[in-house]
Amino acid sequence: VVLYEVGMQGHGDTSPELLLIIHNISKRANVKSLLRAALAFGVKTVFVAGSPKFNFDVHSCGEDEGGGGGTGGEAKRRNDLPGPVHDAICDGTLKIVRFRKLRECVEAVVQPPYRARIIGIEIAEGSLSLDQNHLAEIFLGQGTRDEEGGVSNTNHLRPPRNVALMPGNEGTGLSEAQMEYCSSTKGAIVTIPQYGGGTASLNVNVAACVVMQRFVQWADGQGA
Repeated sequence: VVLYEVGMQGHGDTSPELLLIIHNISKRANVKSLLRAALAFGVKTVFVAGSPKFNFDVHSCGEDEGGGGGTGGEAKRRNDLPGPVHDAICDGTLKIVRFRKLRECVEAVVQPPYRARIIGIEIAEGSLSLDQNHLAEIFLGQGTRDEEGGVSNTNHLRPPRNVALMPGNEGTGLSEAQMEYCSSTKGAIVTIPQYGGGTASLNVNVAACVVMQRFVQWADGQGA
């Protein structure tokens, strides 16, 4: 059940499209950063499952920069839309679709007009390293992961499917349900290779940016 949509967007392009799912992201700053990143990398539809505390109403008074409420007993209503994201929604280049539950979101993502497979980002056993070139086939909708962990390209004659990127929670990562949705939608779980010992994991927005940039490269025919 769609709670509401803000913004309008067509789906006439036949090339694979990058979508973003925001679910179980706790920090407001990270949600805002993910929205900015989505805009920067050409995402046209952002799905938000749950997360009722975040306000994406374009008719609110503007982005809350951390100030207090209004005066005279009338607090200003604020939203969680960075300025450029607010403008993109208003001019029709970005859309946010909200759902109460992740299950409802996934049901919408896999059906027309989106027809997407879900790619999760997680350091997990069996995840695919982002530096594997054959991963481009999954990202570009031209293959699926087989039982041996490789990539089958038996779908190469079918219309390409879109990709819905789903980062995990800042502390706990992807839930078991989220990882199962990656599998059931013929997607994958990817991990970002690291070449030093500075950190166990990257910030959720940083990780999402790395993966989105890789998708854009592959979609442009670079490095596939």
